[in-house]
Amino acid sequence: LDFAPGTAWALVDIVTGRREIARVELDLFGRRMLRSSLAQLYVEPYDTGLVFVAFDGDRESLLRYLLLALARVPFDQEASLTWTDRVPRRLMLDAAWALVDDLVAVVAPRLADFEITYTSRRSERAVSVEGTSAGFTTRAVLSLDGDPHLVSLVRRGSETTVELQQVASDAVEAIA
Repeated sequence: LDFAPGTAWALVDIVTGRREIARVELDLFGRRMLRSSLAQLYVEPYDTGLVFVAFDGDRESLLRYLLLALARVPFDQEASLTWTDRVPRRLMLDAAWALVDDLVAVVAPRLADFEITYTSRRSERAVSVEGTSAGFTTRAVLSLDGDPHLVSLVRRGSETTVELQQVASDAVEAIA
């Protein structure tokens, strides 16, 4: 998951079939981002990890699930790792409440985030990352052998699962 500039990725909600195509681009500051017609997700891949930095755009974008489930993923040879991170609360709120949350963030930034505890487990075929927070859980399965990656979010008994797979750039141009 190095998200090389110029590559394209298909995100598909496996229940509804809703599909979103994102291209990896560089902005004017040299930051790498996944850009779809709905949103941008800024990503910083490193040799030792992957960090989804920020999400801008429509909260209905499937890209937001990547940030919630994989905010910061260290790559390590350990079979299991646990760490804590913070993700923006606004990604889980309706538009009106997200505006209120933006105002709260100015006065009390820590209140505008969820704390989430992640645990990763490595096998020969995949790395699974499970996240637990007040109000929701996440699970991501990152394939190491070419299968699609899966990202799930469970909140209030409702589950959304998004499949992420690299697609050929010329196929994306045919869709656009």
